[in-house]
Amino acid sequence: MTKHAYAFTERSQMEDSLAGVEFNQRGHALSHAGDFAASEAAFATALVHKRRAHAEDSVNICITLSNRADNLLLWAKRGGDGGTGGTSARELLARARAEATHMLGIAQRLSSADQTRIAREILADVATAEAASPTPVVPRDPSLDSLVPRTSVTRLPGGGVSLVVEPPSSMCIPCGAAGAAAPLQMCGVCQRAWYCSVECQRSDWPAHKVTCKLSAGAAATRAAKAAASASPSG
Repeated sequence: MTKHAYAFTERSQMEDSLAGVEFNQRGHALSHAGDFAASEAAFATALVHKRRAHAEDSVNICITLSNRADNLLLWAKRGGDGGTGGTSARELLARARAEATHMLGIAQRLSSADQTRIAREILADVATAEAASPTPVVPRDPSLDSLVPRTSVTRLPGGGVSLVVEPPSSMCIPCGAAGAAAPLQMCGVCQRAWYCSVECQRSDWPAHKVTCKLSAGAAATRAAKAAASASPSG
């Protein structure tokens, strides 16, 4: 590459980077103003520019993915457009989950604790909204199951929901190592999360401890009910 061509490429990347930031900010403003459709378009444009200037696995991409997922989630909570334009609440929730899922995969590959936390929070919010949705949510794309935590929601008798985010068993949550590449060991408490090393398990504990306790509690309840039903009646 000639010096002139290199300078042109560098300048183009800088312009795309700045345009990505500009459209991301515009998406924020439009979402806060309640114009969710225009916000979605702005975030989509921001991603086009950012992908020209940055690697896909980058915090820059994560930021816009999280903003876009938040806008889709808020749009869904406001009811979408009632389905007249292909943006029903359930479809918006499915799209928000997909964006947050993609973000989670990037965050884990970057070993970014902050971006991983944000992605998990969005997925939890989506799961709660799905549980409250009067109509079934569009099924997840099975190809995303290697990245997204499986989320179960149980309605509590007194109101509210109990949310358990169950990480997939095919990979180490912090580093993304697959079972074929590294021997994985299960969390001894909840028996749902998998790790390739003690170091990875310790690094994930701040994020995992809440769902670990919920999962362990749910497992204990199921075991107690199973034992009670199996015991002969007096």
